[in-house]
Amino acid sequence: MNDIRIAFFDVDGTLSNMKTGRISAKTLECLHRLQARGVRICIATGRGPCLVPQLGDVRADAFLTCSGALCYDADGVIFSNPIPQPDVQRIIRNAAGIGRPVAVLTKERIAANALDADLIQYYAFADWQITAAPDFEAVSRQPVYQVVMSCLAADHAAILAGVENAARLTPTGKNTPAATDKIAPPMRPTTAGFRPVIIPLTIEELRYLS
Repeated sequence: MNDIRIAFFDVDGTLSNMKTGRISAKTLECLHRLQARGVRICIATGRGPCLVPQLGDVRADAFLTCSGALCYDADGVIFSNPIPQPDVQRIIRNAAGIGRPVAVLTKERIAANALDADLIQYYAFADWQITAAPDFEAVSRQPVYQVVMSCLAADHAAILAGVENAARLTPTGKNTPAATDKIAPPMRPTTAGFRPVIIPLTIEELRYLS
């Protein structure tokens, strides 16, 4: 256990129950015991900062949000890799051209230019009631880490037409005609010489180790 310095946890289905969205008392106890041993707790999630749930009375030491595009701790931003602004605006225009509303995710908030049933359902999963933002244009000009919309597989080429920096399209639904998809920035290499050692463990295993 002395070799473990930091533990990374996803939110959905790892820390929280997929059905209830709640974090159990046993999980919180495990996190407390890890921190008492000097192990730092890091949340690693595809969610944006405003969608990361509170961990009861546990204070996480760091956050890897937006699938690693925005990383920060109590002292500030550690790593930031937003979607290039020309690509953001191109994607928004392309989506409008096929009648798709979009939501953009920044460090502080989520803003949508309009709503459809799929966007509402997608954010309801994270207990977030999304609304159309009057200041969407201004928000979309800030650093954007995800663009989220509902679309068909046949729409992908039109949505990414003219996007020059290899933003990737990540489907979050498989069995519906129109799945809510995320467009995120391309991955960038980490600092040269950094060699992460990742050991996947279950909550039960961590509870035993703590």
